[in-house]
Amino acid sequence: MDFSRLSVDARQTLADAASIALRHGHGLVEVEHLLLAMLQQERGLAPAVLMLLEVPVAELSGRLQSFLEKIPPHAEGSAGIRFSPRLEALFEAAALEAAERHATAVRPAHLLIRMLEVGPEASRLLVHYGVVRKNLLQTIAAFFKSEAESAPLKRIQSAALERYGEDLTRLAQTARRVLDEVSE
Repeated sequence: MDFSRLSVDARQTLADAASIALRHGHGLVEVEHLLLAMLQQERGLAPAVLMLLEVPVAELSGRLQSFLEKIPPHAEGSAGIRFSPRLEALFEAAALEAAERHATAVRPAHLLIRMLEVGPEASRLLVHYGVVRKNLLQTIAAFFKSEAESAPLKRIQSAALERYGEDLTRLAQTARRVLDEVSE
């Protein structure tokens, strides 16, 4: 797996998946670890898109946890953690998805799209909740469109806050100095 092809978000998600695998005592990071890591990201793409698709994210996370708890821990003293062949296949499929979309890096969206094809339990659960490729692609596109449309508003709000907002930390420090002077 060529990590240089992964976006920063995808690398972080992979690191989170490895942490989940380690917590469960697993020697291989599986596709299901990755999906659970994606679902646990508060501001991540996966929970936002799946909620738009009316998937009960907490329930899906619980079912993934139950599945992972059934995988026996790897033997003590075995070599460190590795990526499963299925996870490697997912990254290769996601790289193809990224290339088809002229993306410069593999992003979590590409992983989620191709997860429907590669991860048996992850795929089964996603399909169980009604996630299919066509709807997923449409929802991801709508998500990115709404993010792009709201970005200028966020910049305007930030600029207005900087211009007209009060720096409460500075005010508190000033008030503390005044109180310290009065109390002396």
